[in-house]
Amino acid sequence: MSSYSVVNDQSVYTQCVALARGCYQRAILSGSEAISGATLRGTAKSYSGRYKESARNLIARCNRAGLPVSVETMAHGKRVVVIG
Repeated sequence: MSSYSVVNDQSVYTQCVALARGCYQRAILSGSEAISGATLRGTAKSYSGRYKESARNLIARCNRAGLPVSVETMAHGKRVVVIG
């Protein structure tokens, strides 16, 4: 896991990955992409609104499935996904 996600329960993480649609949503869960969109580069940056919508949809899908997934703000305003 990277610095953009915190996994407290590996089984919840595995279930979330199964609910993810596409490599960007899996990257959010693994922590290699920031949920804020700050890690987007090139042409993807111009579609940041769509990527943010995708991240919100992922969190909502996990919560509807009863999985404890949330976004927390850490020091210096850094937003991370907390799983489990």
